[in-house]
Amino acid sequence: MSTLRTIEQDIEDLTYIDTVMETYESVAATYMRRTKKSIVESRAFYDGLRNTYDEVSYAHQQELAAIKEKHFLFPIAFWKTLTTRMRRGREVAVWLSANTGLYGDVIQKTFNMFLEHITSTKTDIIIVGKRGKLLFDERMPHVRYVYRDLPDTVTNMESLTSLTELFSRYKRIHVFYGKFESFVSQTPTSTMLGELQQIPVANTQEPPRIKPATQYLFEPSIEEVARFFETEIIGSLFQQITEESRLAKLAARMYQLDAATGHILDILSSATFERQRLLHQLANKRQLELVSSRIAIGI
Repeated sequence: MSTLRTIEQDIEDLTYIDTVMETYESVAATYMRRTKKSIVESRAFYDGLRNTYDEVSYAHQQELAAIKEKHFLFPIAFWKTLTTRMRRGREVAVWLSANTGLYGDVIQKTFNMFLEHITSTKTDIIIVGKRGKLLFDERMPHVRYVYRDLPDTVTNMESLTSLTELFSRYKRIHVFYGKFESFVSQTPTSTMLGELQQIPVANTQEPPRIKPATQYLFEPSIEEVARFFETEIIGSLFQQITEESRLAKLAARMYQLDAATGHILDILSSATFERQRLLHQLANKRQLELVSSRIAIGI
């Protein structure tokens, strides 16, 4: 049975926890307000940039294929490009997790999507975030991967540069992350960076092809443009993905902290009510003892 002293200690502890939760929620809200507007408004721009990148990448692939068909003795520049691309790995799967907890279930849902992909596809693996490393080591302890750290709250260009340098070894980069939809909804999603994967052509058995929506004139050359896109543009697109992931995690944290704060306030209200009940019991007990003592001495 709870005593008055234990209840008062519980109230003190709950009040402290509530203060901590509100502080965390305030910090998350500050970061979220700082990034939400710019990220949501820039989605259309980065979607257009990604489409342009896909078209340029496809045009580059088509040019290499055309050179191969037309020339028996290939130019030295072509051989250099071809051998460089052959040395690059086919695909890498990247999971953007987190360094800490209190991010709801968006991390676990994204992890499940990531696991489903790597168990059904031959791919290299990159894990970003300490919590992701712990989860992956627990689930798949014998699978090799590359680990990189990335802050949860701020953009670290040095860490981003380290990751984009890793990406240069691969033709395709499959990134798994949480995407912000609303304050109460963050969905696991994935996106592909790098060379286009082929898709089926209707009513044929031929390998799929993608036709660029726009015809481009490349200056100084398509090779130079493609090289720029493979470095600078992929870096920009990946930075936007990390911001999307960060926004989703902040929204998930705010939602979890808000729910936790409400639960703590409910418990605190019950504890306060119980303290008042015990105080009334003690007051009644003192009154009864005073009346009994007066009756006993005949007052």
